[in-house]
Parts: sequence; structure tokens; C-alpha cells
Amino acid sequence: MSYAQTIIEKFGGIRATAAALGRAPSTVRGWKVRGTIPDAEKPVVLDAALRRGLPLSRDDFWPAQTPEEATR
Repeated sequence: MSYAQTIIEKFGGIRATAAALGRAPSTVRGWKVRGTIPDAEKPVVLDAALRRGLPLSRDDFWPAQTPEEATR
């Protein structure tokens, strides 16, 4: 599961995430399908998560890469 999928699930799914962010569900669905959240959106998503008391931190949005992933 990608980090984006994990974050979206912690919000309660695509529609719940979209509602929390004021974004269209299709936007959040795209993040889930691609497995990534645009860098410009990450602080917005993290702020919304923290306001809701969700167990997320900055590290959840920028997962550590293994040396093999970093060289791809």
C-alpha cells in the first residue's frame, strides 16, 4: 500500500478525505491511484489530519527511501 493510500484510509476513504480538504473526490482518487500526494498539497493534508486528531506526522508524507529506491 502506498503512503497516499494509507493517509487516505486514515481519513476514512476518498470521500471523507475530499470533504476534509474541500477538494473534489476525483482529485483524491487520483492521488490514491497514483500512490502519491502532490508536494504542494501535503502541508494542507497534514494540517487537516492534525486538526482531526489523526495519527499522522510529516514522516508519513515523505517516507524514507531505501538506497535501492533512491537510485531509481
